[in-house]
Amino acid sequence: MKMLRQYSILKIHLCLFFLISIDTLIPQIIPSERLYDWENNVGVPEGIPNRTIIGAVIDSVLYGNGNVDASSAIATAIDQCPEGQVVYIPSGIYRLDNRVYRAYADNITIRGAGVGNTILIAGTSVSQMLLLGTADWPRPANGLAITAGAFAGSSVVTVSNTSSIIVGNLVRIEQDDLPFVIDVSTPTTNDRLLSATFRVVSKTATTVTLTPPIPFTFTDSPTLVQYAISPLVSTGVEDLTIDCNSQSGVGIQFDQAWGCWIKNVEIKNSTNRQMFLYCFVSGEIRHNYTHSVIGGGPNHEGIDLYEDCSFNLIEDNITYNGGFPGIILGDSRGGCAGNVIAYNFSYNANTGSSDMAGMDISVSHGPHNLMNLVEGNIAGGMGSDGYFGSTSHITVLRNWFTATHSTANENLIAVNIGRWNNYFNLVGNILGTSTFDPNGLYQPETPFSYSDEVIYKLGFPNMGNNGFTGTWGPTSPPSYIGQYATGNGLQELDHNVKTSMIRHGNYDYKNNLIIWDPSITDHNIPVSYFRSTKPEYFCSLQWPPFDPSSPPGEINDVNISRIPAGYRFIYGHDPCSTSEVISPRNIPDDFILYQNYPNPFNPSTNLQYAISSRQYVILKVYDILGNEISTLVDEEKSAGIYKVTFNSTGLSSGVYYYRMIADDFIQTKSMLLIK
Repeated sequence: MKMLRQYSILKIHLCLFFLISIDTLIPQIIPSERLYDWENNVGVPEGIPNRTIIGAVIDSVLYGNGNVDASSAIATAIDQCPEGQVVYIPSGIYRLDNRVYRAYADNITIRGAGVGNTILIAGTSVSQMLLLGTADWPRPANGLAITAGAFAGSSVVTVSNTSSIIVGNLVRIEQDDLPFVIDVSTPTTNDRLLSATFRVVSKTATTVTLTPPIPFTFTDSPTLVQYAISPLVSTGVEDLTIDCNSQSGVGIQFDQAWGCWIKNVEIKNSTNRQMFLYCFVSGEIRHNYTHSVIGGGPNHEGIDLYEDCSFNLIEDNITYNGGFPGIILGDSRGGCAGNVIAYNFSYNANTGSSDMAGMDISVSHGPHNLMNLVEGNIAGGMGSDGYFGSTSHITVLRNWFTATHSTANENLIAVNIGRWNNYFNLVGNILGTSTFDPNGLYQPETPFSYSDEVIYKLGFPNMGNNGFTGTWGPTSPPSYIGQYATGNGLQELDHNVKTSMIRHGNYDYKNNLIIWDPSITDHNIPVSYFRSTKPEYFCSLQWPPFDPSSPPGEINDVNISRIPAGYRFIYGHDPCSTSEVISPRNIPDDFILYQNYPNPFNPSTNLQYAISSRQYVILKVYDILGNEISTLVDEEKSAGIYKVTFNSTGLSSGVYYYRMIADDFIQTKSMLLIK
């Protein structure tokens, strides 16, 4: 029966492959069956809510001094906060000697006073700092047979009886393994790995309506598997710093959640994963900063969408020495579908060795993920390793993968897509930099050295293995039926990866030119696959940020700041911002008041200062007679470098003075206004 099923599946996919081949003759780059409507179906539905009513406040006098355990106070405030309101944690340092765990805390926002102002710091060894939601365990396995509706774009599926289905709960559509789907631990078993997770919005006696629409046509015995525990709904964490203090394994963890988010949060000094998301659906990870992971190497990921995470938007984040990889989908079993990883600066993956680079963005570590988009990011390297199994239908558009690292001189690879990764689409990307080694490799198909710089590493058996035993394929369509029987321990170089891949309009610094697929006549690279207009947070920055016809050259401050996350990393504030924001990459050793710039000025000038520890800062402007003109800063600040703009509207030309007071530091400088 196993062989009959496999041969029937192979026939179906031969037909599908034929249809795909016909579609590529049409003047378009990526066939529609490889794409999803990401624009309308990822992230928090209707966007992250801007809640303004304060439902509970943590006593900063009692708990914000870092001297007492604040975990119970924060947990109690979460319990007491009415739905639709905010748990507010004012400026201060809040020590957590226990994790804050709340399984059911729907429809609230946990908000601080800003990154570097509200700090949650681990006081003892805890597994997680914040744990929100609770999950079915073990993962539910039994489901209802779907008799109709399990096709791409559908929102309604038909089953025999919906009496067991709970409206509002999460469900997973899964099906029998196709020939290109495989698990390394059970390569000859039907593990039903191809899946996506949704929320039930309504039902009739025999139909179930899901959100969002299905991204992929499930052809072989699809079933609807329900999660029995209700998901955490519409809860987010915003505007604070989590310092794991080399004691906590995880900064923030969400379990079985829908419509939840993490926004403008700094997480640092984790001994494990900095963000851990399990069965996280239709959520958003936005404008965060993970860094300074402790130890590095495997199980030290930055933003980790571990399993069954679908339709999420991971956008505008910084991960710098923030994990290995900095961003990852499907770190375990997989089941991550319909996600978007966009406009992030993910760099300096910490592999545990300063000499060894690794993937900054990974679209799969465990089987099987599909229909995910990677767009507009800057990263040292991107990949999908094939370590535990297969992945398919991934689109990679207009990214810059530099094949560089600030300390490493080994394993510098722009695109590392391992075995069992099929139907990938790479369009309009820039690979390498102007400093790429002229002796580097474009696409090696023989074993190579870790010291070689590489543009494409395709089909190798493991992410850290630059060798192989024998080859597999190509087969048409991709199939791994019978591979285990070769006796090579599944260590072959997989040629299906290359032959099923669309590569079109990518510029690489080995060939120093754009390489087009000769079978595709359309050379108009899409601006975006999930945004129809320029994102507002780009402000004056060019969008799209990368054009293969105008590659950026070397990796430097100017080119990193082509995307807002990179701009924020370099300059310490968003491109739209006129307010002061802490610079994440520079913690000064001393107190400094810099000379204003420009000087002379008209009508405005920038005043920049640095403080090496948390202090109350006063920065004022005076005229030549000593009269106070303006108070620019009068509040407590965390360690960092800050900038504020002084506008001289209404003032006459002349010399003015600005004075900074912070602890025992007092300094005055002059500036010249010329109108």
